[in-house]
Amino acid sequence: MYRLVVDPCARRQGVALALVAAGEQRLAGLGCQRIGALVTDAHDHAVGFWSAAGYTADPTLTRYVKML
Repeated sequence: MYRLVVDPCARRQGVALALVAAGEQRLAGLGCQRIGALVTDAHDHAVGFWSAAGYTADPTLTRYVKML
């Protein structure tokens, strides 16, 4: 999953978790067996959310980028 944004007025109401669950169900229905989420380590709230949603950091992956 790449972008997950909830309007600040609707946060802490289960909206993000419901969106993730719906995405997981859809992908599972298509035969997906693994879902990845790109999470910035510096965003503690995002790390906490994805951890609470059952996702764990994959120590075998490193993301490479190049700014031009």
